[in-house]
Amino acid sequence: MNRNHDFFGTKRTKKRRMMILLLLSAILLVPYGHEAIASESQSGSRAAEAQTAAALEKTPLKKKTASGEYQGLADGHTVEISVYGEPLTLQFGEKLESSLADLEIGDTVVLTYTEQKFVHDPLVLICHLISIREPGAGEETHNVQSKSKSSLKPE
Repeated sequence: MNRNHDFFGTKRTKKRRMMILLLLSAILLVPYGHEAIASESQSGSRAAEAQTAAALEKTPLKKKTASGEYQGLADGHTVEISVYGEPLTLQFGEKLESSLADLEIGDTVVLTYTEQKFVHDPLVLICHLISIREPGAGEETHNVQSKSKSSLKPE
């Protein structure tokens, strides 16, 4: 028998058959690979969505009233007021722009606002200003009231 021939044919024929077999195997397995990758990415994106939703979960909204010292506007929708000597930044809407425009830095004010925290990041405090005014004659300005049982002092 010739050295280049054996039971399966020549070496060249063997290589061709092996290449064809390898190509067919790859072609047959490709659809299953895409399904596995797709299901992994879907489960990964679902987990990421659940994680994001959990991270954005907030504590119950608390309505609070306090007196403090007006420090000025931080930007077009954020005001800073010093309460208990600590700065408190509050978001506000268009309705309060005229009330804030009349104030000067250092004015004593009485404010009502809502406070909320993220469950998984209690250091982040979200405050929205509901109303702000200068105290009336004879009104005590050091009193702080809370509509919830928590302290108004920043934690």
